[in-house]
Amino acid sequence: LDADSDRFLKVLLDSSAVEIWHKHGHFYSHLHDVWKILVNWKQPQAICRLGLFHSAYSNSYISMNLYNPDTDAGRTELRDVVGQEAEELIWKFCVINRREMENYILAKFLNSEDLKK
Repeated sequence: LDADSDRFLKVLLDSSAVEIWHKHGHFYSHLHDVWKILVNWKQPQAICRLGLFHSAYSNSYISMNLYNPDTDAGRTELRDVVGQEAEELIWKFCVINRREMENYILAKFLNSEDLKK
């Protein structure tokens, strides 16, 4: 799946991801399942790694806090695990204000002439 997957999975298994409840099980299972889906869809490596660590910095809905997105040390620590491209995607995914983004998208599309046709 990924030459470094054993290392990635150990990082997550050793983290609080196995203690955080998420929908139907622990968050580790969710992260692992997202990653497997992306791998099976043959997505680029950085996207697959994003899927595996998509809430490692926490986000508007999940407070996992495996790494600190506000410090160079926190970002470097995750970058050393997943690589620069994946870390940048993970950071963007985690720090965006999702409620604002959702409201913006809904407002834009609800007012769209394309939707009124």
